[in-house]
Parts: sequence; structure tokens; C-alpha cells
Amino acid sequence: MRYAETRREKAITLLGLGALHAYTHIFQVAIVPLYFHIQSDFKLPTAALATLLATIQNVFYYGFSIPFGVLADRWSRKQLLALGLVLNSVGFIGLAYAPSYAWAIVAVAVAGIGGSFYHPAATAMVVQLYPERPGWALGRAGIGAALGFFFGPWYAGLRAGEVGVSWRTPCLELGIFGLLGAVAFALTAREAKPIEEAHHHETHRLKAGSVLAVFLIVALAFSLRDFCGASMSSITSLFLQKAHGFGARGTGLLIGLMFLVAVAANPILGAWSDRNRYRWAAWVLLVAAAMVATVPWLPREMLWLGLSIYGFFMLASYPIVEAALMESVPDRVRGRVFGVFVMIGGLIGSVGPWAMGAVYDHLGARAIQTASYGPTYLALAGLILISLIGLPLLRWATRYAAKHPASAV
Repeated sequence: MRYAETRREKAITLLGLGALHAYTHIFQVAIVPLYFHIQSDFKLPTAALATLLATIQNVFYYGFSIPFGVLADRWSRKQLLALGLVLNSVGFIGLAYAPSYAWAIVAVAVAGIGGSFYHPAATAMVVQLYPERPGWALGRAGIGAALGFFFGPWYAGLRAGEVGVSWRTPCLELGIFGLLGAVAFALTAREAKPIEEAHHHETHRLKAGSVLAVFLIVALAFSLRDFCGASMSSITSLFLQKAHGFGARGTGLLIGLMFLVAVAANPILGAWSDRNRYRWAAWVLLVAAAMVATVPWLPREMLWLGLSIYGFFMLASYPIVEAALMESVPDRVRGRVFGVFVMIGGLIGSVGPWAMGAVYDHLGARAIQTASYGPTYLALAGLILISLIGLPLLRWATRYAAKHPASAV
């Protein structure tokens, strides 16, 4: 087994982890601008059934986080990541050839399972590579997430918007790209060198009982942020196409742009957060909530700016909070701890796409009116604000663990 020993090997491996981060989120949001195409192709009676595919994909994406988190602490994290991308890609190739809605469900479930390999293994591996600068490292790996969130809806919307091109075509092409990416990662990345137990110090020991209970509350709190994040893509896709008359191409571009700005936000704010983790986390979430509430009231020509500001701050919250969480536990259990965190937040967040489809269906004839979406966006902003309760709880848990060292989780 070859470890990433040199600075160059670590950099190449981190680049590969960022690329896989891009792939996992490409697959997660690629069908967002395709909802109406899918509804028409499968002759679905409601938009909620089309958005349900994204929810099902995310349920499997997050539902397997704990077992794969345990595997990430016991098996090769590099091999898990390559295998996960293969499954994710196969799922999208299957979606491209799905003869019915039922088979489409099976395909997105397979894709979701493949995607669930990434976060528990990769987040632990990134911190394993750069234990002294977790915010910096996770922020740079987060560049891949921003690129993936941009490229997925942009490419799918662009291809599906071409004359004579089915919505299935970009799904097939993305699946093939994913298989090639898995091979490239397997050939170029190195395993992260195990962190010596002495590195953790006593401050990284968790006391069971009350501290674990607080961590569960933290996960539930940030699940509200995750619900908003998952919902924003879907409701904005429906909002742009029905209330503002955008086509699949324009919708994919705007939603992609909403995430592309995190290419700058994740490394910059992630690195800055190494100085004051919790203050930066609070500020980015407050700004994100404010921008969510304003989206339906923006003029058409300013939508790109509002969505970009939202994406800049919202996506930056992920590497910042992840760094705080990883700093609170030793490396040997980071995979499973993050698996629990991701599973709780992800499963609750997974309801978002279906819920937004149901909201859209409920609007009926009012779906063409921008003001009709105001209460929905305001409610999503409120969820971000409530999620802020997770920050002082996480901070307390880390400090409590430092004062009351016990066996690690």
C-alpha cells in the first residue's frame, strides 16, 4: 500500500478527492432541470413524482452513510471512493435506459448508494492528509463540490435543451464520464497515511452519554440547513421555469451558477475559519438565510446575483462545520461519526425535493405568480436560522470532551 508521503503526492490525492467531490454532486443534482422532461416522458400526473426521484436518490445517498462510514474506518478509503463512483455512474447509465418510472427509481437508488461512499470516507481522508489545517484542506476539496453542483444542472439542462436530444442523453454521458473518473482516481491517488494515536491528544476524546446526545442534537439542527439546501435547487428550478419562463437550459445555468461561486467561497472561507471556526459558521449561515428570503422578490435580471450570493455563503458553511466536527473526534472513528452526521442531516434533507414538488403542485394556477413562492422561500430561510443552534452545542461538546476525557467513540 502506497501512502501519500510527499507534498506532491498529498496535493495530487487532494486534487483527486476534489474531483470525486465534483462527480458525486454532479450526479446528485443533474436531474434537477429535467423534472418536466421526466414528467412528460413517463406521463406522470404530478411534478412531485418527478422530484420524488431526487428524493429517493438522496435517501439512498444518505441512508447508507453509517455502514460506509464504519467501512471507511476499517478498510481502504481510496478503494471505497473509487468503488462508490463506479456504482454512482452505473446508476445514471441505468437511468438513461430506464423503460419505466419503476426502473428509474431503481436506477436512482443505485446511484444514491454509490454516492453514499463519498462523504464519510473522503472527509476523514482529507483531514487525515492535512490534520493541522482541516478547514483549509476541506475548503479546497469543496471546490470540487462547487464545480459539480454547477456542472451537473448546467450540462443536463444544456443537452436536454438541444433540439432532438432526450433528457436521457446527458444522464448516459455523465455516467460514462463518471466511470472514466473512477479509473483515473484509482490510478493516481494514494492512501492517506494513518495518523498516530498520539496526535489526537486527550482533547480529541469523547465522553459517551451526554456528549453523544448533544452530537445527535447537533446533527438534527444542521439537518434543517440540509433540508433547505436540498430544497433550494428543486423549488428554484420549478420557480424559474413556471414563474419566470426559463427553459431547461437557462434554468440549469442559473442553478449551476448558484453553486459555481463556491469555487471561491469554499477555499477562502474554509481557510479563514481555521482562525475562528464558529464565528465564521454563524456569519455565512446568517447571510445565506437572508438571501433565501429575498429570492422570489428579486427582478428577473437580478436573480443570478441573488442566487450566487446565497450559494457563496451557504456552500461555505459545509467545509466549516465539517472541520469543526472532525476536530472533535479522533481519526480512527471519523468515518463513522461523520456517517451518522451525514445520515441524519441527509435523510431529513432528502425530503426536500419531493416536498418542493408537492408545494408546486399545491400552487396550481398560482404557480406562474412570483409572489406565490414567497412563503416557501421564507420558511426555508427560517430553517437555516434555527439550524444555528447546532453551533453552540457543537462548541460545548468539544470543550466538555476536553475537560472530561474518556474512551473515544
